[in-house]
Amino acid sequence: MSMQSLYDISDIQAISRGNNDFVLKMLKMFVDYTPHNVKEMKERYAAKDLTGMGELAHSIKPTIDSMGITAIKDTIREIEKTGRDKNDSPELPALLEKIEVTINDVVAAVKLDYPL
Repeated sequence: MSMQSLYDISDIQAISRGNNDFVLKMLKMFVDYTPHNVKEMKERYAAKDLTGMGELAHSIKPTIDSMGITAIKDTIREIEKTGRDKNDSPELPALLEKIEVTINDVVAAVKLDYPL
């Protein structure tokens, strides 16, 4: 997957109405907070706190959507549903890993593309 297609901030740009400082602030918040939230989500899973894992997935979901990270749009929803249903699926470790790797890749790409 090319770095360019990892994310699409056109939604953020649309709501910014041309305010580039707003766009940069949103990107900085993504870079600063999302990796930590993903790490915490994985820790909740490791502690068998499926409800907490699902709640974190729910809180990360709008960020993934607004950043246009289509590669994990369905994955985060699957983790959220699995947590809500308290279903310790054998697929969860791979799903969580996919989220973490993709978020880390997007963070790296954003840092290359924007002066944060």
